[in-house]
Amino acid sequence: NSLRCTLLALHFWTPYLIYHYLSLNLTVLIQSGERDVVFDQLIDWIDELTGGWPYYVKMAASMFWQYRDYEEARTKFIYQATPRFEELWDDLTASERQIMKNAGGKISTQSDAVVDSLKRHGLLRSDGRLFSSAFAEFVRNQR
Repeated sequence: NSLRCTLLALHFWTPYLIYHYLSLNLTVLIQSGERDVVFDQLIDWIDELTGGWPYYVKMAASMFWQYRDYEEARTKFIYQATPRFEELWDDLTASERQIMKNAGGKISTQSDAVVDSLKRHGLLRSDGRLFSSAFAEFVRNQR
């Protein structure tokens, strides 16, 4: 499906987009006197929250830029991202959803092909965790 192809293509641009987008915004933060922002900490926060997906990276960086507080920015990010998470969830098959729900635990070997597909599409990290802590929270609330 076209959404998956787009996500896969964007996944390869992630390191460049994160670095470029954040470098520009952090330069402005530092020039404006906000020197307490630690670049590595912010990168880690954005990666944990977004999994490096460009759409979510931009949203998370914008939320941090606006609120300059990790918790408040996370709350606003989740509010803004939830409709997209719902679209993403609706686009998954039943077996993909089940694997996503079990991503915190062991995944059975008979689902290797589905797991590989989810990893290729950036929905699962290489260690088997969901791509985003915010999406993981969303998934935990699904029936």
